[in-house]
Amino acid sequence: MFSLVPRCHGLCGSAGQTITAGLVSVGLLVFGIGAFVVVQRQGMFGWILKMLRRLGLRIHYLESREQQLLDLDRTIAGFYATQRFAFLLSTGLFLLGWLAEALEVFVMILCLGQPVTVLSALAIGALAVLIKGGTFFIPGSLGAQDAGNLLLLTAFGYGDVTGITFALLRRFREFVWIAIGLACLAMLPKGEEPPVPAP
Repeated sequence: MFSLVPRCHGLCGSAGQTITAGLVSVGLLVFGIGAFVVVQRQGMFGWILKMLRRLGLRIHYLESREQQLLDLDRTIAGFYATQRFAFLLSTGLFLLGWLAEALEVFVMILCLGQPVTVLSALAIGALAVLIKGGTFFIPGSLGAQDAGNLLLLTAFGYGDVTGITFALLRRFREFVWIAIGLACLAMLPKGEEPPVPAP
């Protein structure tokens, strides 16, 4: 993935390469989302079970829950078929969230005293989403996400110090939002116990 991203700032960079990097990054993100939607509409879990069986692998945990997984596939397909407005709304909200992340990337790099363009920020934001999604199986993406952000900024021609600082700032931002969420959760009024019906 990183081989598709040219070094945009000074190493072999030009405006054309920056545009290419931005378009490739956004294209990868759109392709990933589209592929995920298509797989879900076709039945993600059923497809996984078929692929495992073709490879001669039988996982007892999945095999014993085959009917439940196929029911889940039907529920997801039904959502896409009958809840189009909700689907488009959720996709639009995801896009807004991703654009906010690209704005965050732009502001962070600018605050680090480095030059940045809107297209570079969009490209870094798109590839960061792919890195985070690709490391979902690691709790909190610890280490992988940080190394990915460092490699990402290095690929765009920024120095190691800028890359490490950027990765740490993004991790610190996550901790701040987690703390705010926990504080809000702690301030919520405690629900009352439902009355126990008399026998």
